[in-house]
Amino acid sequence: MYSAPELLLNDAIYNKKSDIWSVGCILYEITTSKKAFSMISDVLDYYRSQQAFDVSRCWVGEFLTLEEDDRELVSETLHEMLHSDYKLRPVAASLKATFEFQIHRSTGL
Repeated sequence: MYSAPELLLNDAIYNKKSDIWSVGCILYEITTSKKAFSMISDVLDYYRSQQAFDVSRCWVGEFLTLEEDDRELVSETLHEMLHSDYKLRPVAASLKATFEFQIHRSTGL
């Protein structure tokens, strides 16, 4: 389930931040080997709860190994990408800059 909560409401609002949500769901799945949300009702329950996404559930999946600094970056980024209020999600350019910096830091390139 990769649909942002604002797309599941009666007055659906689509914008670029809806795509940020979807990429966040995919990033969560890549790093944990689990889906962030299994059903539409899970997304809507999360949205209605107005709570922050529980990044403490993040653990490294069997196919991906991350250093501690990288885990923290992914957890913080997921927290931002899966914010229930689309206005508070990051823009793509800031995510790109964050991960480019991390790649350069990790590889020394």
